Amino acid sequence: MLVEIAVQDLAGAATAAEAGADRLELCTGLSTGGLTPSAGLIASVVTVGLPVRVLIRCREGDFAYLDEEIGLMAEDIRRSRDLGASGVVVGAVHRLGGRPRLDRAALSRLVGAAEGLPTVLHRASDVVGPTDTAETLAETGIAEVLTSGGGSTVAEGMTGLGRLAGLLGGDRIIAGGGLAVADVAELAAFGVGAVHASASRSVTGGPTGPGAATGRSVTAAERVAALVAAVREVSA
Repeated sequence: MLVEIAVQDLAGAATAAEAGADRLELCTGLSTGGLTPSAGLIASVVTVGLPVRVLIRCREGDFAYLDEEIGLMAEDIRRSRDLGASGVVVGAVHRLGGRPRLDRAALSRLVGAAEGLPTVLHRASDVVGPTDTAETLAETGIAEVLTSGGGSTVAEGMTGLGRLAGLLGGDRIIAGGGLAVADVAELAAFGVGAVHASASRSVTGGPTGPGAATGRSVTAAERVAALVAAVREVSA
C-alpha cells in the first residue's frame, strides 16, 4: 500500500517527501476540492523526486463540463505530461434522466490526451457509485480510482469501498476523503493499493486585504509520518 499526499505548493511537496510519502497529488485550491496547478508549480514540484500526479480540474463546482472545458483540460493534460507528471487525475459527470452518470465520452477524450500517461478517476466516482465506476474504468482505460466509497469520509464509505474492491480489485483503488490513520488496517484487508490524504493543518498568515489575518492549510510533517507509519505496519 502506497501513501499519496495531496499538496498545493513546493514546500508541502518537500515536507511530504521528507516525511516518507510515496507519491504526490498536486493541485491548488484544496479548500474547493482542488484545481489544476500552474505549469510553473508542476515544473517545480517534479524536482522533489517523488512521482507527481496532477489534478486536472479547470474550475470549482460540479463535474459537468462544457465541451470547451474538456478541451481546456485536455490541453492541461498534455502540458502536465510534457512537464514530467507521472499521471493525471480527472473526472466528468453528466445527467441522464436526472441521474448522475460518469461522462464516458469526455473521460475517453481526456485519457486520449494523456497518450499513455496513467489516468486516475477522481472523486466524481463518489457521485455515481461502484457499478458505474467499474464499468467506466473498463470502457475508458482509466487505471485507478480515488474514492471514499461514496461516504463523506472513508470510514463512512467502507462498505462501498469493499464493494468496489470486489468489482475492480483493491490494487486499483486509492482510498481518500476524510481518511484517518485508524482506517488503514481495514483498507489493507480489501487490498487497497494506496491511501490519499492532505495531512494538513491550518496556519494563520498575514492579511490579504482590510481586516483580520487569513488562514491557510500547510502540509504537516507529523501527520504524513503518522500515516506512513500506519501503512508500513500493516504492510510488514
